[in-house]
Amino acid sequence: MGGSANFISWFWPLAATPDRRTGWEFETNDFEDPGVSWPPPDPDRIPIPASAKPPSNMSMPTYATIQDEIDAFNHRKQEDMKRFQQSPGLQRRKPFYDRYKTRDKAQSDSDEPETDSEGYSDEGEEAWRNAEGERLRDFGVDEEAEFYDEEDVPLGVLIERRKQQSAN
Repeated sequence: MGGSANFISWFWPLAATPDRRTGWEFETNDFEDPGVSWPPPDPDRIPIPASAKPPSNMSMPTYATIQDEIDAFNHRKQEDMKRFQQSPGLQRRKPFYDRYKTRDKAQSDSDEPETDSEGYSDEGEEAWRNAEGERLRDFGVDEEAEFYDEEDVPLGVLIERRKQQSAN
């Protein structure tokens, strides 16, 4: 079946199958010991020895009522949210029209870009930085390219514009 060059016979249910001994012989690269299995065993499926299990005197806290347990859970959740909000990770930027409105409201007299307390300029999309202060251009991305949220034009309108431009 699998040893034949005729691939049509692979799917024929009455075709003769190769001998079972043929699958046990294969070349080795001599990097590993012959007794080592590949792929390596999954650590999640390996049984944990009794000595590695947590001690029995360590147990989950018991609560007097279900409401106490719910309150404790909510308290832990709030602590996690505080920790998450304090981390200087990525933050979603405001849509373009919101940024444009705030820029119009706070017209500055100078033509220089505004800077925040960390010294980063507020140039819109081009001023995006990750937690380490790296910009998109540090990774070779063209920051001058138009962004997806600056112009929300339906696809049909874009196709019409392209047809009109090609006709001219």
